[in-house]
Amino acid sequence: MGKPCRGRMLEPVDTADPSPLPLDGLIEALGPDFEVEALRRVQALDPHGASGLMPQLLECYAGVMQQQADSLRQGALRADWDQVGRAAHAARSSSLYIGARGFAQACLALEQRASAQTGPGEGCRDQVAALAEWAMTLRARALLGFEVLRDGGRTAALAPPTRPE
Repeated sequence: MGKPCRGRMLEPVDTADPSPLPLDGLIEALGPDFEVEALRRVQALDPHGASGLMPQLLECYAGVMQQQADSLRQGALRADWDQVGRAAHAARSSSLYIGARGFAQACLALEQRASAQTGPGEGCRDQVAALAEWAMTLRARALLGFEVLRDGGRTAALAPPTRPE
């Protein structure tokens, strides 16, 4: 991974278990917003989890979603459409890497709309609110996926969050 996560580079994690990552439990925890092929590509970079790439990536993604959801909301409250566009762009980039392509497409649409926005932007604020809510759902799913990996692939007893419609 070429970018730092929250100001730090991702560090290898020592693990004694050489078995492959439990991708099935992870896929179930993450839900349909995350593309299986993208997760498999990430897994291929660290197939046995020796460097802890997938858990670190999920933890980082959860943090990014929290930050960008907050930034989206703040930008919309201040009618700062440049901030909204930057937050949507950042959320889109992270989401493409981890396979949340549908969310990334929604981010692109908001990014484009925000760049053309002037004035109070009531319709744009509704789009921001929906995207921020979706970002928080993805954050919760990423944290659930992190827990699944930490627990050796067993799916969590808690029901995963659902995306708002």
